[in-house]
Amino acid sequence: MAATPQSQAINGANDELIIMQQLQQVRAAIDNWLKQYTASAYSTLWNAMATTAVNGDGSLGTADGSPNNAHVIDTRLAGAANLLTPISANNLVNGAALFQALDAFFTNQAVATSNRDAILNLFRSG
Repeated sequence: MAATPQSQAINGANDELIIMQQLQQVRAAIDNWLKQYTASAYSTLWNAMATTAVNGDGSLGTADGSPNNAHVIDTRLAGAANLLTPISANNLVNGAALFQALDAFFTNQAVATSNRDAILNLFRSG
């Protein structure tokens, strides 16, 4: 059967329903994560973790003598070995700020402008 404008509109409505359900799940996940972030002081802990520079080829370099929140958390150490990918405390805090902005958006609060797309792109893997 050929697609009609009406059937395309119904498909579009179904797509919208699915996306709205996904946003509800994302909203709940962000809300839960932010509660844990605040209660557990994640940013303080991230800033205190051992860090390392990254070599030009992307491999982990020499460990820093003291934590440098602009360098990636050193995943070679037992305490951070489960981290999915090396990332800096600064970038993790930027991600938390993105979640806070999304939470504000979802709850009808003012959201300051920021380059959220660039922040989101910091978390691409692979």
